[in-house]
Amino acid sequence: MVASLGEAYQETISTFKTRIVVQGDPSLLQSRMMPERVRACLMAGIRFGLLWHQQGGRRWKLVFQRKALRRALDSLS
Repeated sequence: MVASLGEAYQETISTFKTRIVVQGDPSLLQSRMMPERVRACLMAGIRFGLLWHQQGGRRWKLVFQRKALRRALDSLS
């Protein structure tokens, strides 16, 4: 699953002109599955942002309604 999400990221998002730069220890990125994991996390984050925006989420809501969002998340757990 992680490999397929990483592959989907590589085939779609990574082809855009604006690039996401991942910083960190290069030796960690050279391990076997780490690049796929990073790509899968980036894909999930972009997908979440798109869904949030489609549901009416805006930047100013995140800034001004942070406490309400935290309470709602805390009530879920």
